[in-house]
Amino acid sequence: MRNYFYLLTLILLNFSISELTDEKYEKLTAVHIKTMMVKPNIYIIDTRENSISNKGYLPNSLILPLTMSYSTWFPAVVQEGSNVVLISDEQNYKKAIEQTVALGPYNILGYALYDELIQEASFSIQVAEYNENTKEDVEKLVKNGEYLLDIREVSEYKETGVIKDSHLIPLSTFKTEYSKIPDDVDVYVFCKGGGRALLGMSYAKRAGYKNRFVIMRGGMSKTIKEGFALTPYSE
Repeated sequence: MRNYFYLLTLILLNFSISELTDEKYEKLTAVHIKTMMVKPNIYIIDTRENSISNKGYLPNSLILPLTMSYSTWFPAVVQEGSNVVLISDEQNYKKAIEQTVALGPYNILGYALYDELIQEASFSIQVAEYNENTKEDVEKLVKNGEYLLDIREVSEYKETGVIKDSHLIPLSTFKTEYSKIPDDVDVYVFCKGGGRALLGMSYAKRAGYKNRFVIMRGGMSKTIKEGFALTPYSE
C-alpha cells in the first residue's frame, strides 16, 4: 500500500525535476558535506548503484541505491522528519531528489555529486568488505562460532529457513533493534542478495560501530545455491 501511494505521489508532482533541483535544492560542496557528515541529526544518503558505492563511499553515509526498493527501505532506516543530504551522480541526482520528495516529511538540505566531492577535498573513503559464500566458507564460519547476522525479513526466514544459531534482525526493525549487535566481534552480514546487507552495515557504522562488518557475497541466495543446509525458522 505504501508503494502505491508513493507512485501516486510521483505522478501527482506537478512540476518538473529541473525546477525541483535548480530552484529549491542546493548543490552542496565538499566543505558542506564534511561539516554535515559529523552531525547525528543529518542523514547522508548515498543513492548510487551498489556496484559503484561498494567500491568507495563517504564516512557516516547510508548506502541506499534508488534501485533497491527505495520507497520501502528509506523510511525503515531514516527517522520521519529528519534532515537528509543526497549523494548521487550527474545522471541521477534529479531522480534522487524527486523520489525522496515523494516519500513525504523529510527535510532535504541539498544534494552533492560524489565524483566532484572527492575531487574537491580529501575524504576517508570507506570500502565495503566481502567474504566468499561457498558452502565451505559458511560451514567454517559456523564452526568457528562467528557472529552471523541475517537481516532479511521474517517472511523470508519462514520461506527458506535460516542458518542455525545465526542472529536475526530484519532490516525493517533496524532503527530499534540494531543495538543488539555486539560491538566487539566481527559481524558477517546476510540478506537475500547483498544490497540490504550493505545498507545494514552502513547503518551500523553510522551509529558508531567500529568492529568489522563483512558482507557475505551473493547473500542467502548464494548460500542456498551452494547447498548449505538451512534450519526451519521458529519464532
